[in-house]
Amino acid sequence: MVGYLWDRSRRANSIALGIVALCSLIAAYASVLLSGTKTGVVLSLLVTLGPAVLYAALTVPLAFPFGVYAILTPFDSILSMPEFGTLTRLLGLASGAALLFYMLRARRFGEADRNLALWILLYLWMGASVFWAIDVQSALALLPTAVQLLALYVVVAMFRVDLRGLRTAVGAVAIGGVGAAIYGIYLYKTGAAALQDRLWLRTDTGALNPDHFAAALILPICLILIAALWSRRALVRGAALVSLLILFYALFLTGSRGAMLGVAAVLVYLFIRDPHRWQIAGTSALVAVLAVAATGGSVVSRWALAAQNGGAGRVSIWQVGWIAFKQNWLFGAGYGNFPFAYDRAFMQTFQSFYANWHRASHNIILGTAVELGVIGLALLLLAWYGQFKLLAPIARTDTRFPLRLALESALIALFVCGLFADIMIEKYLWLAFMLVALARNAAPVERLNPNA
Repeated sequence: MVGYLWDRSRRANSIALGIVALCSLIAAYASVLLSGTKTGVVLSLLVTLGPAVLYAALTVPLAFPFGVYAILTPFDSILSMPEFGTLTRLLGLASGAALLFYMLRARRFGEADRNLALWILLYLWMGASVFWAIDVQSALALLPTAVQLLALYVVVAMFRVDLRGLRTAVGAVAIGGVGAAIYGIYLYKTGAAALQDRLWLRTDTGALNPDHFAAALILPICLILIAALWSRRALVRGAALVSLLILFYALFLTGSRGAMLGVAAVLVYLFIRDPHRWQIAGTSALVAVLAVAATGGSVVSRWALAAQNGGAGRVSIWQVGWIAFKQNWLFGAGYGNFPFAYDRAFMQTFQSFYANWHRASHNIILGTAVELGVIGLALLLLAWYGQFKLLAPIARTDTRFPLRLALESALIALFVCGLFADIMIEKYLWLAFMLVALARNAAPVERLNPNA
């Protein structure tokens, strides 16, 4: 038996030495023959960091690659990769593979929640709608992204996580939100991300809509607000308050009215559910006043314009969308086909504010109703409600209860954002769903390993 173990150890060491030798050869090749080229730099970084990255993915997948995926999610639209989509898409695929491999190796499979069946039924209905869609190509173009998000969620929903891993995932989301806010503020102040007095993140390959950027900050705001209220450490509370100021400032710079209403819904919900009611009221008032003062009159003017232009034309879009729904109320016009159904109904509605042709729904309820009919809408609402109820078993005495409040308030706020923007295939929304699943699956370490 000892000889067998010794042989296995020697074999493992030989494999490790072989990998190191191979990496050294590739690094030497990259540095000598490809010196000064982008390919050489990429290869050098790959072989230098590759073994550590691979080890992290195999042993702590929630830290890497999932943690990096969570950090970069707010930047999704501006992290384009030619011929592949975005960097976050690549990290999402890597996260799913790493988590699945870890579950197989460590036997960390948990019991999937029942609400997962509703999401799967909704996606099956979305796929079936391709057969009667007005424009089949539009439906097929969106389905891969939607399916990839669901697939990653399925893997995360089955992952049994300990409290340390849960804190890692939560911390990554918070870091990503604060980092995105700082980056956005910096670009806005330097004039590189200011358009129509709003914060617009743009690159040569993509742009990040202010409404979606603001919505991506909702989940970090909820997590950090709860940390400020529940932490017993003065240093943590201080850091959380500073982070909240940064996040709120960036959110107000976007001018997103939907996100502002979402934050208001968070504060109302926490004022009802959280025992720190007066701290919530005081902290919220202080942060809001400071953020509004820092942004000047741009926020007030945005709300004043809403009455004049119908929320940037949303009221007119919804009026046309209602006609489109009545024409497609049972089965829908097909997934991703709201703009085509909108065009068909456009001339049948009086336009008090001309919102142009071929518009998105800017409302997940109306958009789903037009594209998937009442059947799809019912499945969507049931799935959202089921997602919210996943955390109901977490009692007040549970160490996860503060996180429950943060995630429940985030789901409410994101749903409010969804009443003014199309968010169902946005990664920041599904990241919130994934944290809900992880919080549900989390348990003390001794419960995960009763025989250890």
